[in-house]
Amino acid sequence: MYQFINIFGRQVSTLIVVYSIGGIIAAASFILKREKYNYSFRKALAYALVLIGTGMIELKLMGIIRTAVMTIVSSGEFSPKPSVRIFGAILFQPIVAFVLSRLTGDSFRRVIDSFAPETFLYFIVGKISCHLEGCCHGFPYEKGVESIIYGGRVFPVQLCEAASTAVVVAILYLISKDKFKLRQGSLFPIGTIMYSVTRFFWEYFRYYDVVWEKEFFLGMNFWQTFCIISIIVSVIWLVVLYSKAEYKNCSLQTNEKAPVAKAVARYDAYVFEKKEAKRKERKAEKNIVHHKKRK
Repeated sequence: MYQFINIFGRQVSTLIVVYSIGGIIAAASFILKREKYNYSFRKALAYALVLIGTGMIELKLMGIIRTAVMTIVSSGEFSPKPSVRIFGAILFQPIVAFVLSRLTGDSFRRVIDSFAPETFLYFIVGKISCHLEGCCHGFPYEKGVESIIYGGRVFPVQLCEAASTAVVVAILYLISKDKFKLRQGSLFPIGTIMYSVTRFFWEYFRYYDVVWEKEFFLGMNFWQTFCIISIIVSVIWLVVLYSKAEYKNCSLQTNEKAPVAKAVARYDAYVFEKKEAKRKERKAEKNIVHHKKRK
């Protein structure tokens, strides 16, 4: 496995390299689809940066939550080091989208829909990173892949999960097209359900040597339990979304009274005024030169 990559003679963490590449791909994807959500290039780029930046924080937070829960249920006997856990995006991404919608004036459903495909696209990156680093590996399997952490061959569960997540992302991109006529706000819970179902299955192929994590609740491990919770919440989300007539339509217009929208409008007005002043100044200089030539 490759925990570090040599770049121009320097050892760089595989996680940083892989996630950086994933960030570039996610940002490009977000910008290319901006017209669907009536985003300007500037707003699409800003949203992509928010998505990537907060995403890394969310993954860290989920690692901290896992550590805290494991410490509590084991009465302090098992307290793993905080790590990056991709389920943090499922837990915190709607919160980020809600706060962002209040600041920018864009509809929450519009923002969370635009975030959905790239959120799960980043999960693929996370799984590839885990595979390269050798962490979160599968059970011992002589025909599998080498894991430096386990010290032998293991089932390539991370690659399998990356492949199934790629299918989830492809479906999200497909059903986001207008011809499917989904209600705005549907993509994220649909993606969460699909990912959680596949993740629940692949968890049976993961290797856990700690009983508190392996037998967390009703015979399910910690992440399988989280999958079930995510599915239940997402189903409720969709039921509410499709049971209320008021959610049938969703405006693509921005509330110009929102803080960020007003700040951007003032900045644009300032830039416009500066450009106009320079244009008038150049025009006046040309008139002076022309007047002197006539003399």
